[in-house]
Amino acid sequence: MRLKTSILVLLFFAIFANANGQNFINGSFETWGNANTCEINNSPDGWIDYSTGCSELDEANFPLCPSTIPANASNGNIYARACAGPDWQGGEGVYQNISGLNIGQVYTFTFDYAGSNLYGGTDSCRWKVFIDDVNIDQTPFFSSSKNTWSIYLVNFVATQTTHKIGVRAYFINPSVTGSGSAGLDNLILTGSGEETGLAATLQNSNIEMYPTLMDQHLRIKTKDDDELEILLYDVNANLRMRAKSIGDRTLNVDDLLPGIYFCIVMQKGVAVARQTVIKK
Repeated sequence: MRLKTSILVLLFFAIFANANGQNFINGSFETWGNANTCEINNSPDGWIDYSTGCSELDEANFPLCPSTIPANASNGNIYARACAGPDWQGGEGVYQNISGLNIGQVYTFTFDYAGSNLYGGTDSCRWKVFIDDVNIDQTPFFSSSKNTWSIYLVNFVATQTTHKIGVRAYFINPSVTGSGSAGLDNLILTGSGEETGLAATLQNSNIEMYPTLMDQHLRIKTKDDDELEILLYDVNANLRMRAKSIGDRTLNVDDLLPGIYFCIVMQKGVAVARQTVIKK
């Protein structure tokens, strides 16, 4: 990706060393209700239920129930076991509302996953990642009997100071019947913490972008006749559209997939940023 403006270089290629972004509460699930119980069928402390099928996440506490699959948690003594559901419904999951994010900052979300078929479930599973209830990414499919941990990483751009970040388990079988069981542990959120200065330009009165919820078009209006440079990024910081205009411009976004996008308009060296969503 070759960008001519230094502000965009700062925006999407900030160095992750010295990361100090916001993080999850109880990301390794070590605090989960009654510590003397092998299994609790509700969300771990600090997390909110995000299930759309089955019930709520199960606690897998190894000192009390050592026969749990896999043979150990990826971090500490406890991990989460989820009932996976079909694509049209979904299974068990959790989320947190993370505040204090820097608008325009790239953040990295990592977590560990495995199979977990202590109570059965033979279909292959995957974890889907959601930002503000929009599915932005997912793990590869893995077996319910996968007894080793893998790590998954996804990057996203903060388009607000607070984002709802969640995960939910799904299985490969698209029919009504079927079952799968997935393990989850060690959820971590990091970011560069570098200040891009974009937040200060968000209220620039010379440029207007609408609608916030798009179907086919994004409209940019300006009070000046100076050239506009328009860049549209998806939530993973991939450049999806680039255009230049003198005066007002309408972008056709009909070919883009539904999801969260981040639009930056450059005019006279000033960057104006907005979050927008394509929903079809």
